[in-house]
Amino acid sequence: MALPTTDITTTMVKNELGASTNNVSELCTHADVNMWSKRKPVRDTRFSTPIPFEDVGKTQVEAGSGQWGIGLTSYQGDDTITSTYLKPTGGSYPYRLGDFRGYYHTYPMDSEAPISIPPPPLQLPNSNFTLSVIAQEPNANSLTLTDFGLRMGAYVYKNSDGSYIGSATSSVNGGVNINMTFDSQSNTPIAPGTLVDVKFCMASVHKPWSETSGIPGAYEPFRTPGGRVQRNWIGIPVGDTAGAPAITFFNIVHQPDNNRIQIQVNTSSWTGDLFVRITHLDAYGNLVLDDNVNLNIQVTGTVVNFSHTDINWIVPGRQYQAMIWIGNTADGVRDGEAEFTALMPT
Repeated sequence: MALPTTDITTTMVKNELGASTNNVSELCTHADVNMWSKRKPVRDTRFSTPIPFEDVGKTQVEAGSGQWGIGLTSYQGDDTITSTYLKPTGGSYPYRLGDFRGYYHTYPMDSEAPISIPPPPLQLPNSNFTLSVIAQEPNANSLTLTDFGLRMGAYVYKNSDGSYIGSATSSVNGGVNINMTFDSQSNTPIAPGTLVDVKFCMASVHKPWSETSGIPGAYEPFRTPGGRVQRNWIGIPVGDTAGAPAITFFNIVHQPDNNRIQIQVNTSSWTGDLFVRITHLDAYGNLVLDDNVNLNIQVTGTVVNFSHTDINWIVPGRQYQAMIWIGNTADGVRDGEAEFTALMPT
């Protein structure tokens, strides 16, 4: 729950952060301030207290562009680059208690990051397909791609020599679905068996795969310092469309406030049964089975969300592994895998 928008006190903020101080400057720069909260202390030269609530969380210079105190790094294809939270420094950028109006605290912090890059699929199809990334839905508390006027994109390179193959971004502001094609009709056909690197980015414009140039004004994706690693996909084989239909996206998100997990799947051509197995490792490294889930997908080329509410096995803070197979049993080599961490209710 977010802090109130009026009558903020240092005690409220101290308790919310779990801090040991009532000093405003120390609260504004505390290590546990949620950088992804829409309302929080940022660098702003105005000394007036309070500033208008609609400006809380935006820097003065960037109030029109909505950068929300987060520094953006130009795209380099380097998944070790993390996002920068531009906290106030005092002096020209004063510390203001009122910047905690509407502040939303969460743990772990990266559970509220604007985007989450899922683990890679076991293969990518030699056809038209859609890459998908998980994004925060527009809301009053947490920052989203839309707040920044950005959308997801990706560059694709040959793994063998790093040569550029192509790139694309989502067609809509705030979008996370990236359409690509690797087949023989593409400007850059990719032979089955080729290993490719997919490196994610963000941009403000739509750039289709059919255009052979790069993505203008691309940025590194949002990544939380010390949080979940948002890995690029390295060395992914391109499959033969004559072979087994590929699962191009598989992800699971725990939603404790709704007492459910959201299972998200995108297939290139398969409709029908899917089988998901969820496990974890115990303290001795033994694999423990938590759940088997049968699904049925009837749409291809887009992410389908399945809600699963029979989750009495969930333990907050525990990390789970999930595997998915095409069909109604765990037969043969799995067709995808994902990891997720169980969260605490807010």
